[in-house]
Amino acid sequence: MNLTRLRRGVRQFALTASLVAASSATAAPLGVYDGSGALLGTYVGSASQSVEFVTPKGYVARVRVDGEASSEPIGTIQGVLDSAYTYNSPNCSGPALTSDPVAGRLVSISGAQQQLGYVPSDATPVTLPAGTAVSHRSYDSDECSTGTLSRDTTFLPASPNNPAVTGVTGGVVALPIRFAFVDDVFGDGFDTLT
Repeated sequence: MNLTRLRRGVRQFALTASLVAASSATAAPLGVYDGSGALLGTYVGSASQSVEFVTPKGYVARVRVDGEASSEPIGTIQGVLDSAYTYNSPNCSGPALTSDPVAGRLVSISGAQQQLGYVPSDATPVTLPAGTAVSHRSYDSDECSTGTLSRDTTFLPASPNNPAVTGVTGGVVALPIRFAFVDDVFGDGFDTLT
C-alpha cells in the first residue's frame, strides 16, 4: 500500500471521527456543503473514497473526496450502490431493475456512462417469475447480456435522476467539500476535508 494513501486514509478517518464526535456532543446535524456554500445534505458517514449524506429531499447519496483509483474527479456526486441491473427486455432497454434493497437511495445506472439514478422511496417491488427472459448490464460496462431467471426474483425500479425528487443535480460540485453544523452559531464553523 502506498504510504501517502495510507496517511490520507488515516487523516480522513481522524477527521470523520472528530466530526461525528462533535456532532454527537452538540446534537446538531452536521451539514455537507460544496465549495460555493450550497448544502448537499446531512452527513451520514464516510465510505471508500467518498462521504455519504442524506439530501434535503431525503435520498442517500455520496460525493467523491479522493480521486485515487478512479476515473471520476473529486467532487463527483455518486450513487450509494453500484450494482448490476436487470431489464425485463432482451436488449437492456426500459426501466432498470435492481435486486438490492435500496429504496430512497441514489444509484449508479446505465453502464459505463455512470448515469446517476435513484430508487424512489415509495418504490413498488416488481416480482418476475422463474423462467422470465431478462437482460443484464453491470454498472460499469455497456455490455448487455441475456439470460433467464432461475427463481422468482423481486426487484425495485431505478429511474434516471430527477433533481426535483432527489435534491441533487449530479455531476461535479464546487470544491472544497466542507462540513458545518446546520445551526452553526458562528456562521463560519466550516471544516474542510482535503
